[in-house]
Amino acid sequence: FQQFMDYIQLLQQQEKGNNNNNNDASSLLSISDEELIHLIRKSDIARRLASLVMITTTIDNDEKESLSKKSMTMMKLLEIQLRRIWPKLLRLPSSNKDNYEYEIS
Repeated sequence: FQQFMDYIQLLQQQEKGNNNNNNDASSLLSISDEELIHLIRKSDIARRLASLVMITTTIDNDEKESLSKKSMTMMKLLEIQLRRIWPKLLRLPSSNKDNYEYEIS
């Protein structure tokens, strides 16, 4: 799950043109559903990590011990948001070839 959070944060920074590696995960707290959907759809890696998160939603004990309460809270909030938007992520893009934005992989 931590890899998914880190990767989404990296994509978010790249979208905003902010390439410093400041790991302030609080930016994930304010991410909108639409922005999260966009970031996941634009990256094969993000889609695969999101799928893994949905398959394995429990955080193992080793990971729990290494995370602060703030990180755990952010992970839980991101997990809830991911569950909420999951049906939208499963929807296939329209077949309108003029407006085909995402590649199906």
